[in-house]
Amino acid sequence: MIEHVEGNIINIKSDILINASNGKGWMGGIIGRYFLLKGVAETIHFHDHTIEKQAKRICKTFNLTLGDVFLTKSGSLGFDKGVMHAITMMKPGQESNLNTIERCLDNITNYCLENGISSATIPLLGTGTGGLDKKDVLGLFEKRLVKHPTIFKVVHYRS
Repeated sequence: MIEHVEGNIINIKSDILINASNGKGWMGGIIGRYFLLKGVAETIHFHDHTIEKQAKRICKTFNLTLGDVFLTKSGSLGFDKGVMHAITMMKPGQESNLNTIERCLDNITNYCLENGISSATIPLLGTGTGGLDKKDVLGLFEKRLVKHPTIFKVVHYRS
């Protein structure tokens, strides 16, 4: 099920927050702790920099690839089931593609089913730094998420 919402992604409450990630786990670095940068990962990092530390550690430990997802705690953000990071690009600043977003959505929906996630806050994956067209990604969301039992709160993002 899809619910369209607007606002700051960290204020849209659900069981889990989904972040468009790179395969390094970088989310804004030292500068991002003190200045709110543009983007979902940077917003998350600005409000709780412990999440980036976890993400970097996981990315160094496991052999993750495009479309994979991994979970960290949500720290002070208050998402009970954590933050799920969907790898839309391997290195920060790279472009993404629709095949990768489809693979991310498959992994996200499978995880939600297997773990009883009733609601998830999700940005338009790959449409920021990844450079994908919002309409194309919305089309994938409609195809993959509409009939899913999890309520996906699709955030039309504003930081």
